[in-house]
Amino acid sequence: MDFEPIAVVGRGCVLPGALDPDTFWANIAAGRTSLSAAPAGRWRVPRDRVMGSVDDHVDRTWTETGGYVEGFESVFDPSGFAIGAERIGALDPLFHWVLYGARQALAEAGRPGPLPRGGLVLGNLSYPTEAGAAFAEHVWLSEQRPPLRDALLRGGRRARPDARNRFSSGLPAALAARALGLGAGAWSLDAACASSLYAVKLACDRLHDGTADLMVAGAVSRPDPLYLHVGFCALSATSRTGRSRPFQRDADGLVHGEGAGFVALMRLPDAVEAGLPVLGVIRGAGLSNDGRGAGLISPSEEGQVRAMRLAYARAGVAPDSVTLVECHATGTPVGDAVEARAITRVFAGAADVPIGSVKSNIGHLLASAGMSGLLKVLGALGAGVRPPTPGVRRPLDALSGTPLRVLTEPEQWTGPRRAAVSAFGFGGTNAHVVVDHPDEVRRPAVPRPARRSPDAPERRAPVAIVAVGARVGDGTSAEDLRRAVLGGERRGPAKECAVALTGLCFPPVALERTVRHQLLVLEAARDAVRTVTLPRERTMVVIGMGVDPEVARAGARWRVPHWLEEAGQAGAVPADRARDAFAPAMTAEGVVGSMPNLAANRISTQLDLGGPGFTVSAEEASGPVGLELAARALRAGEAGAALVGAADVSCEAVHRAALRELGHDSEPGDASVVLVLKLLDTARRDGDEVVALLDDGCDDEPDLVIGDGPDAAFDPSAAFGRAHAASGLVSVAVAAIALQHRAVPRPDGPADTGAVPHTARAVVTPVEGPAVHVRLRAGDARPWLRGPAPRLRVYSGADRHEVLAAMDADVRSDAGPARLACVTDGDGVSSELAAAARRWLSEGGPRPAGVRFRDRPVSGQTAFVYTNGSAAYEGMGHELMLALPSLGADVREAHHAIGTRLRSGPPGGVLRQIWCAAELAVGHTVFSRDVLGLRPDASLGYSSGESTALVALGGWPDASGLYEATRDSGLFTTELTGELRAVRRHWRRHGIRGSRWSSYLVGANADAVRAALAGEPAVHLLAVNAPGVCVVGGESEACAAVVGGLGTEFAVELDYDLAAHAPELAEVREVWRATHHRPTAEVPGVRFYSGATGQAYPLTAEGAADAVTAQGMGTIDFAAMVEQAWADGVRVFVEHGPQKLCTGWIKRVLGDREHVAVALDAPRDTGLRQLCLAVAELVVAGVPVRAGELLGRLADAAAELPGPGPSVPLSPVPPPRLPHPAPSLPALPRAPRLAPVPAHLPGRTAAVLVPSAREPGGTGSGAVGDPGAEGPR
Repeated sequence: MDFEPIAVVGRGCVLPGALDPDTFWANIAAGRTSLSAAPAGRWRVPRDRVMGSVDDHVDRTWTETGGYVEGFESVFDPSGFAIGAERIGALDPLFHWVLYGARQALAEAGRPGPLPRGGLVLGNLSYPTEAGAAFAEHVWLSEQRPPLRDALLRGGRRARPDARNRFSSGLPAALAARALGLGAGAWSLDAACASSLYAVKLACDRLHDGTADLMVAGAVSRPDPLYLHVGFCALSATSRTGRSRPFQRDADGLVHGEGAGFVALMRLPDAVEAGLPVLGVIRGAGLSNDGRGAGLISPSEEGQVRAMRLAYARAGVAPDSVTLVECHATGTPVGDAVEARAITRVFAGAADVPIGSVKSNIGHLLASAGMSGLLKVLGALGAGVRPPTPGVRRPLDALSGTPLRVLTEPEQWTGPRRAAVSAFGFGGTNAHVVVDHPDEVRRPAVPRPARRSPDAPERRAPVAIVAVGARVGDGTSAEDLRRAVLGGERRGPAKECAVALTGLCFPPVALERTVRHQLLVLEAARDAVRTVTLPRERTMVVIGMGVDPEVARAGARWRVPHWLEEAGQAGAVPADRARDAFAPAMTAEGVVGSMPNLAANRISTQLDLGGPGFTVSAEEASGPVGLELAARALRAGEAGAALVGAADVSCEAVHRAALRELGHDSEPGDASVVLVLKLLDTARRDGDEVVALLDDGCDDEPDLVIGDGPDAAFDPSAAFGRAHAASGLVSVAVAAIALQHRAVPRPDGPADTGAVPHTARAVVTPVEGPAVHVRLRAGDARPWLRGPAPRLRVYSGADRHEVLAAMDADVRSDAGPARLACVTDGDGVSSELAAAARRWLSEGGPRPAGVRFRDRPVSGQTAFVYTNGSAAYEGMGHELMLALPSLGADVREAHHAIGTRLRSGPPGGVLRQIWCAAELAVGHTVFSRDVLGLRPDASLGYSSGESTALVALGGWPDASGLYEATRDSGLFTTELTGELRAVRRHWRRHGIRGSRWSSYLVGANADAVRAALAGEPAVHLLAVNAPGVCVVGGESEACAAVVGGLGTEFAVELDYDLAAHAPELAEVREVWRATHHRPTAEVPGVRFYSGATGQAYPLTAEGAADAVTAQGMGTIDFAAMVEQAWADGVRVFVEHGPQKLCTGWIKRVLGDREHVAVALDAPRDTGLRQLCLAVAELVVAGVPVRAGELLGRLADAAAELPGPGPSVPLSPVPPPRLPHPAPSLPALPRAPRLAPVPAHLPGRTAAVLVPSAREPGGTGSGAVGDPGAEGPR
């Protein structure tokens, strides 16, 4: 036994024939039936328009009988809540029922509130309510053409209902909690007809966990009643006779009803200690799903048996100790018989099992069915009477020979009073609860939990996210979402939902009538489980969702002919076309396709999962609530795995209108996300990849915030739109992906791979609710390359002829001196590429892309070359760091400041450019050494690249100190950039006017530049990069004039706001040198060259400071440095850092002399092709590199989008558009009467005036000539 007894200390209800629990029990005890015709006006359409017969029920109902609530308005007082009565009054009665019933339960418990540690779990049938449907109808009619729109929006339809009625899934619970002062959280769930008992079980969990001291569990069912009448007739589930007769042999279907019921729950010891009356004790609860079962709407005996046995196992009592079973029985012959067989199996050892069903009294209340059964049982326990089930005269054959006995008369309940309540729903949801009389419970059977705040840190079993499935925007997979997150891409609304046919267990024809968010989340779930194993009976499915306003189209279809008639447009707009503009005729597939709970249970069926399955609704926080529930079930051992998802299709008119009216300006989106959860130990045992871990026990500041919070680094809504009920879980999925790849998503470009986050918080703020947070920490780092990975094929021989022969024979080798390397996207060299390579090697001409060749190896020393901060660009190096995440770890371990401290500073500026370029160069250095196996003999740095080289190669080991010194010195923030304080001091001292510094890359020789600068004190030669390539800089206007007079091949103004390599720096010489006077460490075998002298300098603190100061104060001669390195034996130059500027200059300096110069980076290097070309260049030059290891790692990291397979493409449903009214025919005035034509005019044939048929006695049509007067012509 592991279920601590929970006391029922209060009750509340709004039920047919009863607006309080005592009246309800009196009705039950007396055997009263509270069924009636629908109250006037509830259908919002004349009855004759929708009443049909059993033989004629398309878009019609054959009965108006139901369990209807009446008289509620006379007892409901909207005052006394923490929400104003006027705001409450604008809401649908469903909201009022929840407020009334929950307040009633708290009042009976003597706990009217506020209750900071009180919460609410509400079962809620997530169909549109009457006011929600009316809101949707008003939006649709408002978008029609003006004359028709104005005619239709009149009378009772003129005013639009409150926009909050659109959110009738999660908002009723949230508003009730706020109104009643329940501070421990509130949300709704939909498990169809099992919703009530699911709510009871999940409320008990909160008490067991110690996260609440009092919980209200309840359920409400008050959708648009016409939808239920027509829908259940379309399913052929409605009673033909209008009678609800559970267990009756000739019962002919259910009679649906409406209502709400609530219980207030506390831990039994707390209730006893507080002296509260205990009305009953929850001893155990079992939840299950049918899995594949017999279908979505056919009950499964096996699933029901599992739920019952779970309840007794957790209660620690035997089924035969139960002396009353309140059954789910609805009056459907198949369903009642299946339930009877299931109970018989579980109660096989009992001699006598009295059973009954409250549906004989009030009908089937759907989501509230289980709560009405529980309230009936509580009344029976208190009264000591087992009540009758009216109308059962000939019990089902399935009961014969079983211990089950239908109670047809009231009887005294002698002996131990222990009861059970069952609730089974469409989609295979099953629930069973064991309830005791208080006297049957002597003491708590399990230890009392410690009181715990929901926000208190606690060490609990870690829960892992082991897989992600997604359909976000117009994306088609989790891999597509990954590309969008890591690549900084946007996704628009879903253009279609393609349901894969392979393995699909539903008939494709039924999918057309299924609401789109259910199909999106089904496909996301199938995407998520591709790589994981799931225990069938221990995998739960929890899906966040909200009411879909599109379901209200059916009601509009049935009502629009009446609206047109009222508007005087009945003849102008054909009724059939008007109906079809909203929705097709209602069918069984349409009803099943709209059932809200099937967002979860369709997944359970498809994947054959038998654990609990239900939807949760907390508006935008729906997904995070599902995560909390799943994590609790995993830690409690009630589930071995969980699929937690959320879905919403929000890019539609009704949602947009509701957002506008509530003052929300976010752009809606479409999305579905499914996460697979397991305990970390289970995930490791199963060999699963750990994407991320739920870190709900942590309260320190995270490295990364994702969502709509003020401190968020990235809000997915900005990139994908805000997919209402899915938006919270989308943020969680994005945070998990970011942690898995150790990258920070950015709204305006590729993810930042240098930040290396290990903890994250996803935050979402729901409508009318406080912000909800989900904490995550990093799991397994995942290498990722936007596939396919480049392949390298090398052919060699004594000369190029042998190389070409080897290529033709596809004999790969790098043994020969002559080598050809081909970088391809596939396994082989295409015939086109081979032909192009042959032409190039045989005939000359341009070199084909992806091909490298050398006749002989290049022998000599290797230099690592480092560029400066002006080469930095957004997203540089991110593909390499994503593909080889261990690089980031190595860089972080050796140079912590380069990642995290950099990102704690200002977002822009020169200092950031310098250090971002340095960060990539450090990563490249680790890559060159540890992955490629290169060892440098020399180091060449261009401008700030000299400092970068010292950091990257370990000459300056204190990167943190250097960063802080450069930041705090002011050199790179105010002195030499920005305000240019030092520069302006120099200019003032030398009489130079100006306020802005400019630098230009010019195509001119150094001598020509020096000549042009003679006598110009405000402009200087900053750098000699290569023959014919220099950099000049100085006061902006003077600089532009000099450049204009040069007449150069090219001149490009540099987007680099820094004064350097000029006399102006004399103002800060001492500060500059002190900043760069750093402790050094020996770097064996590496010569460091100075850009000022071109010579190598001694690696000491003094030597490095002098070299960096000299190049900072004066002209850089990069060309001279390259020449000296070549003279010293360097033949291989490998550029580290962003872009490949230095590589181009080196090639220009050395010309045809033997050398090889390659760069490891290029902007927009998708798939790391430039990197692989650089490696290919080194391979053909005979430089020893571990190319095979690199290519293998890239192949392992490559991820491609799933290939298309056979599928059913389903487009979004277009908005309703009524046809143009037919123009009425104009009424012309009667033509005037003409005078008679004379009989004998000269030259005319005589005419005879024939009376018109419209004249008295007329039979003809007018005057005709009489040819007989003159004979034949």
